[in-house]
Amino acid sequence: MENVNLMQQSNLYLLIALAVITVIFLVRLLSVLRIRKSLQQLRYFHFENITNDFMETKPRLSLNHNSDTVILLLHGFSSSVHEFDGLIKKLDENKINYYAPILTGFGLADVDLLCRIKYQDWIRDTENAYQLLRSKYKNVLVAGHSAGGALSMWLASKYHLPAIFITSPYVQIKNGHTYIHKLTRSSLLFDLIKLFHPIVSKSKTKNNKGVKRFVFDAVPLAAVKAVWDLTEVIDFKDLNETDVCLFTSVKDNTVIEADLLDLFNRSGIKYKHRSYEASGHNILEDAEKEAVVQELAEDLVKRVKGLN
Repeated sequence: MENVNLMQQSNLYLLIALAVITVIFLVRLLSVLRIRKSLQQLRYFHFENITNDFMETKPRLSLNHNSDTVILLLHGFSSSVHEFDGLIKKLDENKINYYAPILTGFGLADVDLLCRIKYQDWIRDTENAYQLLRSKYKNVLVAGHSAGGALSMWLASKYHLPAIFITSPYVQIKNGHTYIHKLTRSSLLFDLIKLFHPIVSKSKTKNNKGVKRFVFDAVPLAAVKAVWDLTEVIDFKDLNETDVCLFTSVKDNTVIEADLLDLFNRSGIKYKHRSYEASGHNILEDAEKEAVVQELAEDLVKRVKGLN
């Protein structure tokens, strides 16, 4: 009888193990299919096999103008420098120097690097770009969108920059995500969570007037964790010497405008704020993009002329 019970227990454990393995396999399969679906939209861009990226996502650089000032442009999470095309056109028209590097893991034909990304990789990208420009120019202004806005604020807090220009900066974790972020601080729990939830789907944004957007709408959980971790290394109290030009949208579901303003006010940050009514998170490419780009460009040009 004992042997029968042992066999039944063994069979039960075996079935449980097989069930867990099956679930993990199905989750992995669905994740692969979801990523492939996300990458399908990249077929509209011009792929370069030798570099595994696209013509549209190459770094943007213009240092041809006689000026002591240059602008560092930092793009947002899961996007690329492509989102700055409208702004760059305005900077070119006004003969403004700029450099827009591509952050590690983005602008590529796959998300392999994002599966192992850490926030330090983006900090390093930002630091290297800033130091490179600082070695040649007296003044370096910084403009960033979303996670690029967070990197702009980190840079400003470290080097006490006189001014930064940020659109929809992702600098605090939404209330609904704080618990899962706490769990990911444990490497063991994080690895366990990744087994059953390796991919995070982002809210889809429809293109406006046929505009092509280069953006991953499904990303590895490791990349999301890196963005969360990035918000925790910004010292907001060290930003009280920096003038912040802030651009946000009322309908942004990623960066809640009211919560962001409350954070800025509590931190004693000096900021000039422009709010838009009809745009989502990426206000540089959404319904009010012409107004956003125009006003952002005007602020940048005015600041550059004041420094030269």
